[in-house]
Amino acid sequence: MDLQIDREDGVVELYAIQGSHNMKNAGGRRHDVEALKRAARPLRASKRHVEMKIGVLSGRDKTAPMRTEPDVEVLASDDFWEHVSGIADFRARLLRATIALASLIKSRSAEEVLRIKGEAMVLFADAAGGIDLEALANPPQAKVGRR
Repeated sequence: MDLQIDREDGVVELYAIQGSHNMKNAGGRRHDVEALKRAARPLRASKRHVEMKIGVLSGRDKTAPMRTEPDVEVLASDDFWEHVSGIADFRARLLRATIALASLIKSRSAEEVLRIKGEAMVLFADAAGGIDLEALANPPQAKVGRR
C-alpha cells in the first residue's frame, strides 16, 4: 500500500501506485492487491469504510474494477491524479510543467557538470592534463567548515 487518503465523508481510500499500466506482471499486481487487503483489515475491523484502488500514473485510459478482484478499482491515469490532487486536469498540468522545467534543468545540469569537471581537474590532473591515478586513489582530505 503506497497511499492512504481519509476523505471528509469518513471513507478511507487505499492506493497501490504503478508508474504505467503495463509495469507489473500478474505476480506484482497480486502482491499489490494483497498489500491493499492487509492494510484494509484493521480499518474495516474498526468499522471504517475502505476503498481499495490501484492508481496508474501514466498510460491508462479507463477506470474499471479488476477482473480478478472486483473490490479493487484500477484508476485511469487522469482519474488517479484528480483523486489525489483535487484538480481535474492535474496530470496535463504536471506534464506541461515537466516539459517546461526540463530545459531549465538541462542547462543547469550542463553548468554543474562543467563545474564538477573543473574541480576534478584541479584535484586530480597530472602535468600533461590527464588524470593522476595516485591523486584519484588518495584524494586530498576535505577541510571541515571551509569552502
